[in-house]
Amino acid sequence: MRSAFLHEVSEGSLRDRSGTIIVLELQGSLALADAEGLDLADAVRDALVVRLRHAVGPDALIGRLSSDRGGGFMTASDLGRGRQVVEGLQRSLNQTNAVDDRG
Repeated sequence: MRSAFLHEVSEGSLRDRSGTIIVLELQGSLALADAEGLDLADAVRDALVVRLRHAVGPDALIGRLSSDRGGGFMTASDLGRGRQVVEGLQRSLNQTNAVDDRG
C-alpha cells in the first residue's frame, strides 16, 4: 500500500489534483508490540485505519506509510475541510475503546 499511495500522490493521476494530505503517526506502537504482542499492536493499527477511512470518506486514497504511520489524500478538499477532518479524527481517537478482552 505504501508504494502505491506514494506513487499515486507523486506521479499518478492525483499529482495534478488539488487536495489535502493527512499523515497520522501512532506513537508507542513498538512499545505496545514489545509489551503486549504483535496481535494487539496490529489490532490498534487496524482500528486507526478504520477511523482514518471513516474520517476522510470513501473517495479518499489511504495507505500505510510505515509500521506506525499512515496517510490519506482527500481529492478536491481545501485546507478548511482538512482541518475539520483532522479535528473529528482527533475526537474519535480520544474516545476510550476496548481492543481486546482486557479493556
